[in-house]
Amino acid sequence: FQPQIVVMDICLPGQDGLSLAAELMKQDPEVQILIISGFQDFSYAQKAMSIGVSAFLTKPVVAKDVNRALQRIIDTFMARKMEQQKMYAVNQVLEQNRPMLQQWQLESLLQGDTTDPEQVRQQMRLLDMELGGEFCTVLMACGQKGADSTLNNGFQSATVKQYLEIKLQEAGFQIYSFFDDEKVLNCLLSHSCRMPEENLESLCIALQNELKLYFGQQLHMGIGSTSEN
Repeated sequence: FQPQIVVMDICLPGQDGLSLAAELMKQDPEVQILIISGFQDFSYAQKAMSIGVSAFLTKPVVAKDVNRALQRIIDTFMARKMEQQKMYAVNQVLEQNRPMLQQWQLESLLQGDTTDPEQVRQQMRLLDMELGGEFCTVLMACGQKGADSTLNNGFQSATVKQYLEIKLQEAGFQIYSFFDDEKVLNCLLSHSCRMPEENLESLCIALQNELKLYFGQQLHMGIGSTSEN
């Protein structure tokens, strides 16, 4: 059995109720325990509360007291259930809108619309966007203006985005990216060590050459200065 509520006496054969209560809560942190004791010493009640017992009644007890204690426990269960339901609903909305929320978070971060670094970290953790490295760099890629850009084609732009993400991950970067309204691909790169600027420039040139070879169009690419997280 795995009961949600346990009512026990503090005096039990072979083991006292407080020790048993501690063992039960170790096995199941959700269990609620009501202890009934013949001891009037306040230290027993104090110890019971310190280990997490839900309620402690001293003998003699009447049905009214037991019912009141059990009702408080039930109210705790119901409040916890409501909280879990709300959290589930929030998580469902979060999952359904995660890509859009991640893009908003990136746009806000790259545009400098953030003032509290700790709040930004919390928001990014919530969206599964934690930056694993100590350093960050921004990379941007766009097609030639006025030309029939590869990035104006939905399928091609998704392919380019995926290709760049794979290549940057192979180069040791953690990457989050999105297309803005101007069809510019914005990439936030996180890396564990500060990469020299000439290495970053060489990486951009290599990626540009590969994109021209595989997708038939020159893309303008630029990479920003490295900053610490």
